[in-house]
Amino acid sequence: MKHYTYVDNSNLYIGGQMLSAVQNHMAIDIWEAQREQIYDYTWQMDYYRLYSFLAGANEHEIGCVKLWGSSPPREPFWSRLTRIGFEVEVFERSIIGREKKVDVALTYNLTKDAYSEIDRRIDEIVLVAGDTDYLPLVQGLVRNGFTVTLLFWEQAADELKAAATSFVSLDPRLQFLTKTESSRRIDGSVT
Repeated sequence: MKHYTYVDNSNLYIGGQMLSAVQNHMAIDIWEAQREQIYDYTWQMDYYRLYSFLAGANEHEIGCVKLWGSSPPREPFWSRLTRIGFEVEVFERSIIGREKKVDVALTYNLTKDAYSEIDRRIDEIVLVAGDTDYLPLVQGLVRNGFTVTLLFWEQAADELKAAATSFVSLDPRLQFLTKTESSRRIDGSVT
């Protein structure tokens, strides 16, 4: 059995900033954080820990760990993620700063892999995203016999959670996935 993992970086990162805002009493609950767009801009993801969590202990069980994002951040950040082990694809933001192409690129690559590399009888697809843009993808894969685990913050869209084979909340792992001063010194980053 192999795990094929697909990460929408902005989706994950922004969700983590909102959850951190709630835990740091900047918002009453996650729904207020979403509605009022309240983020803890000091929160940063520890990508080493994220990769180790997603990849698991047995490297022979890794089909892939692919991550899609948009610039900024700058190139050194994406190169660090590649060195950690992620397969990274980055797109430029639109003129007005909106993320473009990420959802479509992730969906295209996951679908291509599903029907060319993934054995639906024994392999597992892990989608790290939480918005309903991915609902038709997940519904189609599950309908065609694939096992799809949705891995995201509890705030993931209910329809998406219901469509997946299973849902694993990252909420209890927020502190584990939070970059600390010591991890910043290790990788030399501020991002």
